[in-house]
Amino acid sequence: MKVAKLTIAIFVVVLGFIGYTYWSENSGCTKGAAYSAVKASVVEKLVAPATASFPSQSKFAIEKTGNCRFSVSGYVDAQNSFGALIRSKFSTQTIGSGGHSPLVLPFDISN
Repeated sequence: MKVAKLTIAIFVVVLGFIGYTYWSENSGCTKGAAYSAVKASVVEKLVAPATASFPSQSKFAIEKTGNCRFSVSGYVDAQNSFGALIRSKFSTQTIGSGGHSPLVLPFDISN
């Protein structure tokens, strides 16, 4: 009886470790992670980042292009250097890195 309980306990620990390892390695490989990483990169390029307003993730065009790679296109409404609120478009790609925020490839923002 003790051997059966010990075997079950070891099995549960091993499954938990495998699940944790898989989740950690793939946490940067989701559409949500790509969306968040791109938003952060766009904000860094804005003249008035505090005025940035992004649409919801469902309004972004996010497509998986490979293993942990996504193509992301969207827009942001933010003030320009004259204080006018303008809509700017952007398109970029992300490369996931296990357990970390995805890397956002260089891109431009256009009006």
